[in-house]
Formats: sequence, structure tokens, C-alpha cells
Amino acid sequence: MVDAARPNLYNVNLRATAGGRSVSSYRLRTGIRSIRVSSDGHLILNGQQVHFRGVGVHEDSQQQGFAVGNAFRRRLVNETKAVGATLMRTHYPMHPYTHELADRDGVMIWSEVPVYAIKTSNLAKNLVTRLAAKELEKNIIANQNHPSVLLWSIANELSSRPGPTQANYIKNAVRQAKALDPSRPVGLAVAGYPTVGCQKAYAPLDVVGINDYFGWYPGPSGLVFDRTKLPAYLDSVRACYPRQAVMVTEFGAEANRDGPVEEKGTWAFQQDFVNFHLATYASKTWLSGAVYWALNEFRVRPGWEGGNPRPNPPLHQKGLLKYGDFSRKPAWEDLRRNYAATKQFG
Repeated sequence: MVDAARPNLYNVNLRATAGGRSVSSYRLRTGIRSIRVSSDGHLILNGQQVHFRGVGVHEDSQQQGFAVGNAFRRRLVNETKAVGATLMRTHYPMHPYTHELADRDGVMIWSEVPVYAIKTSNLAKNLVTRLAAKELEKNIIANQNHPSVLLWSIANELSSRPGPTQANYIKNAVRQAKALDPSRPVGLAVAGYPTVGCQKAYAPLDVVGINDYFGWYPGPSGLVFDRTKLPAYLDSVRACYPRQAVMVTEFGAEANRDGPVEEKGTWAFQQDFVNFHLATYASKTWLSGAVYWALNEFRVRPGWEGGNPRPNPPLHQKGLLKYGDFSRKPAWEDLRRNYAATKQFG
């Protein structure tokens, strides 16, 4: 059974015979657990309400690029545990070895397919939706025996105002995921903007994930520039989706230097950002979790600035662990202290 404090796995051995002789065998280690959403919109793991605290991760190292080995994957999981997180998220399915480590160590995984920021005009194309469906199918078939998988996420940051095209994609993707694996919830991560309002297209979902950058990015027309608007915004999300579990699937701020707390990109600004957001989440007891984006720095693209007035492209520097040596930024300790003080189960 998956438990952050007492994870337990069992050996499963299967053997097929024909004509009295063995023709094939299959062996795995797996766990037993129950994951569901209650009627009043709480994520329930093994009968307990959860308030996950997690981190996003990326498989990218200075030495190996994106072709990382198992030692790097082991370090990602170890650092996840060290900061007190019980949930990991990436924008793509994780490597089987990462799942095995998470199974063993009692870390849950928000398992997402790479359907990211696709324009509605492209999502309307049959080829695109077929390929997205294939990605989802492959992910579920490959990873459904891992007890670490919390849910199947069908996309990240599609249009914040879904029309018929996205509504149709969500409906079909949820149906497909439930047919392949009825034991897990299905979720979607969306960009959090206060003027979006309630969206009927999200009705088939079990979990709505909010990517929260209030106080970091300005957002369209400056909608998320003022971080003090975050508490009321989260309450509005809850009012829209009272029967679905709501999680914060991203929050973070770039940091790469010393400087004053008022200056974006400094260690002090990142620390203040982390503490404000986590304090806000703690006041929303209905939240099923929050994921800092991200645990480790990684490469994005030439010219990346990520909202930092003094960036270091191509690096995404919201990470708490520096690129190359995994040394810890000051905000790492703020996250660890808060995560340790949060009752994440029960």
C-alpha cells in the first residue's frame, strides 16, 4: 500500500502454461491502494483526505542532457523526499525506473501526457487528437501497475476558455482513461486567471489543477500581477468546482542571484514568493495539494527569461536545485520547513 511513511510492495509472479509446460512468465512488484474523489470534492487516498505537497521535476542534467541515467533519476526522487514532498509532476510520462523508486519510497506521481498549450485550431485536427489519445493509451498501459500513479492528466494549459473543440477532447480523453483504468481519477492542469469563470467543459474531470503564478507573471492584461488577489481567486475556483478535487499544480519564481526581496529574480524574492503562496494554500483546507514548479533547474530554449529581469537562458531557474551541481537555493529550506509542518494525510 502506498503510504508516505510506510510504503509496502508485494511480489507478483504470473506464469502461462500450454500443453503442460511453461511458455511465458511475468514478474513485478506492486502495491494496493485506493484513490478517489469524495462527493464533496476531496481527493481520498486509502480512506484519508490528502493535502499533498509536491514538486515538478525534469529529466535534464548538465552532464547527460536529457538522456539521463538511473543515478540521476534516483537523485531526483531522493531530493523530492528530502524537501518533504509526497508528489512529483512532469509534463510527460516518467521513466519506468522513476516509477519503481516512487513505488518503493511512497511518492505519488501526477502522470501527464505531453499535450501542452496546443492551440484550439490544432486540437480540432483529427490527427492531433488521435496522437494525443495514443499518448494517453501508451501511458496508462505502461504505468497502470505502478501504485505511485495518483491520476492520469490529459493535458496542460490548453485554452483557459474551452470551447466545443476542447470540451470534446476532454470528454473523450476522460472516457478513454476510465475505460483503460477505472481505478484512478483523471485530471487536467489549467492556467489560473481570475476572469475566466466557471467552465462546463471541465465537468467530466475528477481533478482540476491550477497553475498559479500570481505575483510573478503579469498574465493577460496584468490579471495575475497582484498576488493579493490569489486567495479570492482560489475561492472562486472552489465555488466553480465543488464536487471535483482542486489542486495547485504549479507555482514558482525564478531566482539566480543575491538582491533585495522586492526585486524579481533574487533569492529573497523567491523565498518570499514561496512563503506567501504556501501560507495561502494552508488557509484553503479544501485544497487537495500544491506542487512547486520546479525542484530542479532545466533547459528550456534559447532566449528564455521566465519573467526574470536578469535571466540566464536557456535555463529555467524557478528550480530550487541549481543546474549542474544540484546545490540548494535558500528557498529550498523554506519549502522543506513548510512541507514538514503540513499534515499531508488525514
